[in-house]
Parts: sequence; structure tokens; C-alpha cells
Amino acid sequence: MAAHQTGVEKDDDGGHRGAGASVTLTLVILVLAGSIFYALPSNTLSVRDGGTVRTLFARTMPQNWAFFTKPPNDPELVPYTADGDGSVDFASTMPNGSAENLYGLTRTQRAQGPEIANMANRIEEWTDCGSLNGDCLSEVASGTPVQWVENTSPVPTLCGKVIIARTEPVPWPYRDKYRGWRIDDEMALIEARCR
Repeated sequence: MAAHQTGVEKDDDGGHRGAGASVTLTLVILVLAGSIFYALPSNTLSVRDGGTVRTLFARTMPQNWAFFTKPPNDPELVPYTADGDGSVDFASTMPNGSAENLYGLTRTQRAQGPEIANMANRIEEWTDCGSLNGDCLSEVASGTPVQWVENTSPVPTLCGKVIIARTEPVPWPYRDKYRGWRIDDEMALIEARCR
């Protein structure tokens, strides 16, 4: 009489393969839980003292928003174009989700940030907006370009007379004294030469 097969076969190693996977999964879960635990503020079980275990987890597996994004209080470069008659236009291609950018589907606007940063790094003379008694943007726009800067971007968006403004966020204690949410720190009017 032939042996009846049930369709269930025993592992050659006696079922140890499943146990190894379970141990590995348990270790991964424990390490991730430990990284989250040590990223939390001080509590009764762990003090934020800069201990070795906390420092190890903070360096190898950071669990905070700073890992994903830049700090909101960092300076920001804002571009404007200036005409010969002193009029100024906002020249940023952002936000990503605007209709002009197909609600985020096009990616060319993302190249403007490095383009502005490359030109700003070459500017030698900035106008301190704190030293002016008036609108910094109109003051700078009515002047002459301080220098010419070659725009080396493969997709140039800023050519001709360009104002680059370095702005900082309004400090929280002074939020009711300003209309906007950023303060002009310094600006420069340049002649951007595109290829």
C-alpha cells in the first residue's frame, strides 16, 4: 500500500529556521524600542544626562524631526528681480504645490535653491538692513549692483538685476511687533549673468 502524503513536510533542520527568524525579529523590535525610549525626554526610568547608552542611541539612531528637516530658525535666502525703474518682483519659483509647478509634479523649481545659494556664496558685499532707516528692499533696489555674479545653474531662473535677501524668522517674543513672519537681515543687489 502506498504512503499517503499530507502536503506538510518537516524542515531538514528540525524547525530551527522559524526560531532564528523570531529571535532576529525580537532583537530588531527591542533595539528600535530602545532608540525611541532614549530619544524621549527625561522620565523616571531614564534621565537626560548624556549617559553612554543615550549618547550611543542618539548618534546611531536619531529619533527626532531634526533628522528629517532643517531647523525652522535657520536663515533663508529669498530672491527678487529688480527693474531699472526701481520696481521689485518676488522671483521665487516656490511653493511646490502651486499650479505653475503642476501641484508638485514638476521638479525644476527645486533647482532654484542651489542656484541662489551658489550665487549668494560669491557675494562679497552685503547691505545690513538693520542700519537702514526704511524699507531695505526698496533702498537696495534703487542702488547700483555691487558686483556681477555668474549664474552657473544648468536651469537658470535668475538673470539680470537680482536682489538676494537673507532673512531670519521673527523671534517669538516680538511676534506682535511685526506684520510678517521673517525679518530682512541683509541684502545684495547683483548682476546675475546666465550662460
